[in-house]
Amino acid sequence: MSNTTPTARAETRADRIRTPHRDGCVQRRNRFTHPSSTTTTTTTTTTTRPSRSQRGLSDGRAECHRPCVETVAGSRPGKDYPVTNPAPARAGYKLPQVTALFWVLKIAATTLGETGGDLLAQTLKLGYAAASLLFLAIFVVSLIAQLRARRFHPALYWTVIAATSTAGTTMSDLINRGPGSDTSTDGGLGYGAGAALLISGLAIVFVIWRFSGQTYDVSNIRTLRGEMLYWAAILLSNTLGTSLGDYLSDSSGLGYGGGAALIGTIMVVILLVHYFTPISGVVLFWMAFILTRPLGATAGDLLSKSHSSGGLGFGTYGTSAVLLAILVAGIAYSHAKAARATPENSDDDLVRAIE
Repeated sequence: MSNTTPTARAETRADRIRTPHRDGCVQRRNRFTHPSSTTTTTTTTTTTRPSRSQRGLSDGRAECHRPCVETVAGSRPGKDYPVTNPAPARAGYKLPQVTALFWVLKIAATTLGETGGDLLAQTLKLGYAAASLLFLAIFVVSLIAQLRARRFHPALYWTVIAATSTAGTTMSDLINRGPGSDTSTDGGLGYGAGAALLISGLAIVFVIWRFSGQTYDVSNIRTLRGEMLYWAAILLSNTLGTSLGDYLSDSSGLGYGGGAALIGTIMVVILLVHYFTPISGVVLFWMAFILTRPLGATAGDLLSKSHSSGGLGFGTYGTSAVLLAILVAGIAYSHAKAARATPENSDDDLVRAIE
């Protein structure tokens, strides 16, 4: 049974409080028992505690100039638990970091763009011209909100991406097939002329981008001009990718599955080149980014088209619903992750952007 008095035990508990170290980090008081005594004693590092104004922080903690970990006393003596804070959001950045989740959501959004565009233009017989006008209006409204936002909002960003995918699908069909809902190319320019037109438009965007002084590196885009060029390139690349995907599926003889397998193989090669060669990651990013659109186009047709046409027969309704659920789940996860690293007033910024 311990011989320490209640006062000694209280002092022992007090010994576990934290004191500021001279360089601003937290130092825990050392507690030990002298060999020749049964009374617990304490030693502390003698430091001069800076004033609150000198520390510059209202919560009483001094600013660290080197990484340090805060510890709090545990329920048992000698047990300290680290207190970790989420990494701060990248101030001024409105585009997502390129991670594995980014590519999953990009492929889901482009595939949804294919099935969603076909749903309105073909299944509901709205026609390519009317569907293009509708999706372009959605794209413009969501893009204005994205440009007005002050930081990255996952739901807003992926809404714009989905809008570019659906608009790209119907715009490509409008150029290649004409204004109706027919799948033949008799009323349009055809895949060859349509692809040449879109490649020229995309090349013009990248030339303007090059001479504008803005960076191609999407991880460093922080200006309005750079972001507008980014979205122009995405809209045109999604439209071009639809033409390429439709050509592979309808005219190349590969079919839906063969076209998807070919594009998927090329993307795997790009991934290997990224890890094992010194080729610029920016160039490889845009190559992979553009190829996700024909991958989504061929995969979307494979899932939604009938068995007689070479597809799996899930239909545009069912396929679009599943892809939308995947996209919403990924957005919810991204939003929860971003919310842990952003200020509490971040929702107000989103409201201001939408208004």
